Amino acid sequence: MELRAQLTGRDGQKRPLRVRCQPEAGAGGELRGLLRGLSQLQEQVSALLAPLVEQESGGLAGAGTGAGPRGEWHPTPPSEIASHVGPTVKSPLGVRKVT
Repeated sequence: MELRAQLTGRDGQKRPLRVRCQPEAGAGGELRGLLRGLSQLQEQVSALLAPLVEQESGGLAGAGTGAGPRGEWHPTPPSEIASHVGPTVKSPLGVRKVT
């Protein structure tokens, strides 16, 4: 089994991500393997988004809804951004969004 996701940048460039999920032994092993794979996929997404967050946080001080009370910029941490990204699972039943 594998998890696939695709990030599309503002420039339209698509970055496919893929993580293979190896089932663990015992009852529920396939789901535990899927959960481990989802965690790895989240790490990959965070790693891709972190430089973008850094880049934007340096250039947007005092602008937009992320500005603090004195104008300082407080970007959303990559770990929180990644938790809102909806990876999909491709299985024999079709493609489904993982929630």
